[in-house]
Amino acid sequence: MQESLANVEPGRWGLLPHWKKDLDGPPLFNARGETVASKPSFRDAYKGKNGSGRCLIPMNGYYEWHEKVPHYVSRPDGKLMWVAGLWSSGLDRLSATMVTTEALEPMDWLHNRLPRFLLEEEMRPWLEGDMDEDLLQPSPKELRELFEIRPVDKPVGNVRNDYPALIG
Repeated sequence: MQESLANVEPGRWGLLPHWKKDLDGPPLFNARGETVASKPSFRDAYKGKNGSGRCLIPMNGYYEWHEKVPHYVSRPDGKLMWVAGLWSSGLDRLSATMVTTEALEPMDWLHNRLPRFLLEEEMRPWLEGDMDEDLLQPSPKELRELFEIRPVDKPVGNVRNDYPALIG
C-alpha cells in the first residue's frame, strides 16, 4: 500500500469528534469494533461524515501490560503493523484512534482486546468505507501468528523515560 504513505500526517492520539466542545471528559483512545458503527463517539468517523473518516495507523510495535509486566508486540521481520483507525478534525485538530476487537489465539493471553490489524488486501476496503462486517471482526489468524511478544523492562511504563533502549 505504498501510495498511502504519501498522505501520512501526525495527529493527536484520542479522537476528538466534530461535536466535542472542549478537552474535558474521558479520552477516546480505542473504538470497539462491536459498537463503532453505532456509538455516537465513533459513528461519524466510521461512516466518513462531518470532517472525519477512516485511516490506517502504522506501528513498529506497541506495549501491552500483562500481570504487571510490560510486553512489546512487533513483527520480527521488521515490517510495519497496520491498524484500522478513525480520524476526526474536531476542535480544529487532527485526531485519531484505533479500532479494537476481541483478542483471539495466539495473542489472547496478553489482553482481552487487540488492535484490528489489517492484511494488505484489507487496507483499501477499510479506507474506502467498506461496511463489510469482517473488517470489524478480529484480525485474521495468519496475521496474528506473525507477531512476536516479548517482555521488556518496567521503565517503559513511565512517560519520563524516552530512549531507544527501552524497546531493546
